[in-house]
Amino acid sequence: MRTDRLLNFIPDDKYEKLDEETRKNLLSYRNLYNNVNRKEKKIKGMVHKLKEERELLGEMKGDLTSKNSFIDHLRKTFYFTCSVVKFKKGNYIYYNITISKKGDSPKNVSMGREETIRQHLSEHYDDKSFLHKSKDWKLFLKSHFVIGEGYDKVLDMILDNPLGFKNMTLNRHTFFPLK
Repeated sequence: MRTDRLLNFIPDDKYEKLDEETRKNLLSYRNLYNNVNRKEKKIKGMVHKLKEERELLGEMKGDLTSKNSFIDHLRKTFYFTCSVVKFKKGNYIYYNITISKKGDSPKNVSMGREETIRQHLSEHYDDKSFLHKSKDWKLFLKSHFVIGEGYDKVLDMILDNPLGFKNMTLNRHTFFPLK
Protein backbone atom coordinates (compact mmCIF):
# COMPACT_ATOMS: atom_id res chain seq x y z
CA MET A 1 0.00 0.00 0.00
CA ARG A 2 1.12 3.52 -0.61
CA THR A 3 2.59 5.29 2.39
CA ASP A 4 0.89 8.58 1.56
CA ARG A 5 -2.37 6.85 2.40
CA LEU A 6 -1.31 6.75 6.04
CA LEU A 7 -1.45 10.54 6.13
CA ASN A 8 1.57 10.66 8.41
CA PHE A 9 2.72 13.85 6.73
CA ILE A 10 0.71 15.74 9.34
CA PRO A 11 3.07 16.18 12.34
CA ASP A 12 1.72 15.42 15.81
CA ASP A 13 1.83 19.07 16.89
CA LYS A 14 -0.30 20.02 13.87
CA TYR A 15 -2.60 17.04 14.41
CA GLU A 16 -3.79 18.62 17.66
CA LYS A 17 -4.84 21.74 15.77
CA LEU A 18 -7.30 19.80 13.62
CA ASP A 19 -10.95 19.99 14.58
CA GLU A 20 -12.46 17.11 16.57
CA GLU A 21 -14.43 15.64 13.63
CA THR A 22 -11.38 15.61 11.32
CA ARG A 23 -9.16 14.02 14.02
CA LYS A 24 -11.81 11.36 14.60
CA ASN A 25 -12.04 10.61 10.86
CA LEU A 26 -8.25 10.56 10.55
CA LEU A 27 -7.93 8.17 13.50
CA SER A 28 -10.62 5.90 12.05
CA TYR A 29 -8.86 6.00 8.68
CA ARG A 30 -5.45 5.17 10.23
CA ASN A 31 -6.98 2.25 12.18
CA LEU A 32 -8.53 0.87 9.02
CA TYR A 33 -5.26 1.40 7.16
CA ASN A 34 -3.38 -0.59 9.81
CA ASN A 35 -5.99 -3.36 9.70
CA VAL A 36 -5.64 -3.56 5.91
CA ASN A 37 -1.85 -3.77 6.26
CA ARG A 38 -2.13 -6.57 8.82
CA LYS A 39 -4.58 -8.44 6.60
CA GLU A 40 -2.23 -8.13 3.60
CA LYS A 41 0.68 -9.47 5.64
CA LYS A 42 -1.48 -12.33 6.91
CA ILE A 43 -2.56 -13.22 3.37
CA LYS A 44 1.06 -13.10 2.13
CA GLY A 45 2.03 -15.41 4.99
CA MET A 46 -0.81 -17.77 4.16
CA VAL A 47 0.13 -17.78 0.45
CA HIS A 48 3.71 -18.61 1.44
CA LYS A 49 2.47 -21.37 3.74
CA LEU A 50 0.22 -22.69 0.95
CA LYS A 51 3.22 -22.88 -1.40
CA GLU A 52 5.14 -24.83 1.23
CA GLU A 53 2.20 -27.19 1.74
CA ARG A 54 1.89 -27.73 -2.03
CA GLU A 55 5.59 -28.61 -2.22
CA LEU A 56 5.16 -31.01 0.68
CA LEU A 57 2.12 -32.56 -1.03
CA GLY A 58 4.17 -33.03 -4.21
CA GLU A 59 6.88 -34.81 -2.22
CA MET A 60 4.29 -36.98 -0.50
CA LYS A 61 2.74 -37.95 -3.85
CA GLY A 62 6.19 -38.86 -5.12
CA ASP A 63 6.73 -41.05 -2.05
CA LEU A 64 3.33 -42.63 -2.58
CA THR A 65 4.18 -43.41 -6.19
CA SER A 66 7.52 -44.97 -5.23
CA LYS A 67 5.86 -47.15 -2.56
CA ASN A 68 3.13 -48.22 -4.98
CA SER A 69 5.29 -50.96 -6.49
CA PHE A 70 5.50 -52.69 -3.10
CA ILE A 71 1.74 -53.15 -2.87
CA ASP A 72 0.76 -53.40 -6.54
CA HIS A 73 0.59 -57.20 -6.25
CA LEU A 74 -2.27 -56.75 -3.75
CA ARG A 75 -4.33 -54.97 -6.42
CA LYS A 76 -3.64 -57.72 -8.93
CA THR A 77 -4.51 -60.44 -6.43
CA PHE A 78 -7.35 -58.99 -4.38
CA TYR A 79 -9.00 -56.13 -6.29
CA PHE A 80 -12.16 -57.14 -8.12
CA THR A 81 -15.41 -55.72 -9.37
CA CYS A 82 -18.83 -57.30 -9.59
CA SER A 83 -21.62 -56.42 -11.96
CA VAL A 84 -25.06 -57.72 -12.83
CA VAL A 85 -25.17 -58.78 -16.48
CA LYS A 86 -28.21 -59.84 -18.45
CA PHE A 87 -28.14 -61.91 -21.60
CA LYS A 88 -30.67 -63.50 -23.87
CA LYS A 89 -30.67 -67.21 -24.62
CA GLY A 90 -33.46 -68.41 -26.82
CA ASN A 91 -36.66 -66.68 -25.78
CA TYR A 92 -35.54 -66.07 -22.20
CA ILE A 93 -33.46 -63.43 -20.45
CA TYR A 94 -30.97 -64.69 -17.88
CA TYR A 95 -28.79 -62.88 -15.37
CA ASN A 96 -25.24 -63.45 -14.18
CA ILE A 97 -23.04 -61.81 -11.63
CA THR A 98 -19.71 -61.19 -13.32
CA ILE A 99 -16.63 -61.06 -11.10
CA SER A 100 -13.70 -59.37 -12.81
CA LYS A 101 -10.11 -59.34 -11.57
CA LYS A 102 -7.18 -57.52 -13.14
CA GLY A 103 -5.29 -59.89 -15.41
CA ASP A 104 -7.82 -62.75 -15.12
CA SER A 105 -10.76 -63.83 -17.22
CA PRO A 106 -14.07 -62.79 -15.69
CA LYS A 107 -15.95 -65.39 -13.68
CA ASN A 108 -19.69 -65.59 -14.33
CA VAL A 109 -22.02 -66.60 -11.54
CA SER A 110 -25.28 -67.95 -12.93
CA MET A 111 -28.28 -66.41 -11.22
CA GLY A 112 -31.02 -67.60 -13.59
CA ARG A 113 -34.12 -65.87 -14.92
CA GLU A 114 -35.80 -62.99 -13.09
CA GLU A 115 -38.62 -65.10 -11.66
CA THR A 116 -36.12 -67.69 -10.42
CA ILE A 117 -33.91 -65.04 -8.80
CA ARG A 118 -36.79 -63.29 -7.07
CA GLN A 119 -38.18 -66.59 -5.75
CA HIS A 120 -34.74 -67.76 -4.65
CA LEU A 121 -33.99 -64.51 -2.81
CA SER A 122 -37.38 -64.68 -1.12
CA GLU A 123 -36.68 -68.22 0.09
CA HIS A 124 -33.10 -67.39 1.11
CA TYR A 125 -34.25 -64.51 3.27
CA ASP A 126 -37.22 -66.61 4.45
CA ASP A 127 -39.43 -63.64 3.77
CA LYS A 128 -42.24 -63.75 1.24
CA SER A 129 -42.51 -59.98 1.47
CA PHE A 130 -38.93 -59.65 0.19
CA LEU A 131 -40.36 -59.42 -3.31
CA HIS A 132 -42.41 -56.39 -2.27
CA LYS A 133 -39.74 -54.71 -0.13
CA SER A 134 -37.06 -55.03 -2.78
CA LYS A 135 -38.86 -54.20 -6.00
CA ASP A 136 -35.58 -53.35 -7.68
CA TRP A 137 -33.90 -56.70 -7.15
CA LYS A 138 -31.15 -55.81 -9.67
CA LEU A 139 -30.15 -52.81 -7.56
CA PHE A 140 -30.27 -55.07 -4.50
CA LEU A 141 -27.87 -57.53 -6.19
CA LYS A 142 -25.55 -54.72 -7.30
CA SER A 143 -25.27 -53.26 -3.81
CA HIS A 144 -24.97 -56.76 -2.30
CA PHE A 145 -21.93 -57.45 -4.48
CA VAL A 146 -20.39 -53.96 -4.35
CA ILE A 147 -20.58 -53.16 -0.61
CA GLY A 148 -22.55 -55.96 1.01
CA GLU A 149 -22.23 -59.57 2.09
CA GLY A 150 -21.65 -60.77 -1.48
CA TYR A 151 -18.55 -58.61 -1.76
CA ASP A 152 -17.23 -59.99 1.52
CA LYS A 153 -17.90 -63.56 0.42
CA VAL A 154 -16.08 -63.06 -2.90
CA LEU A 155 -13.14 -61.48 -1.06
CA ASP A 156 -13.04 -64.43 1.36
CA MET A 157 -12.99 -66.82 -1.62
CA ILE A 158 -10.08 -64.88 -3.15
CA LEU A 159 -8.22 -64.88 0.18
CA ASP A 160 -8.71 -68.65 0.45
CA ASN A 161 -7.69 -69.21 -3.18
CA PRO A 162 -5.69 -66.24 -4.55
CA LEU A 163 -5.07 -68.04 -7.85
CA GLY A 164 -8.65 -67.58 -8.90
CA PHE A 165 -11.99 -69.24 -9.44
CA LYS A 166 -10.96 -71.43 -12.35
CA ASN A 167 -11.96 -74.71 -10.73
CA MET A 168 -14.87 -73.38 -8.71
CA THR A 169 -18.54 -73.65 -9.59
CA LEU A 170 -20.38 -70.56 -8.49
CA ASN A 171 -24.11 -69.99 -8.76
CA ARG A 172 -26.97 -68.37 -6.86
CA HIS A 173 -26.79 -71.13 -4.21
CA THR A 174 -23.18 -70.20 -3.46
CA PHE A 175 -24.12 -66.67 -2.42
CA PHE A 176 -27.73 -67.21 -1.34
CA PRO A 177 -27.98 -70.73 0.10
CA LEU A 178 -31.42 -72.02 0.93
CA LYS A 179 -32.04 -73.02 4.52
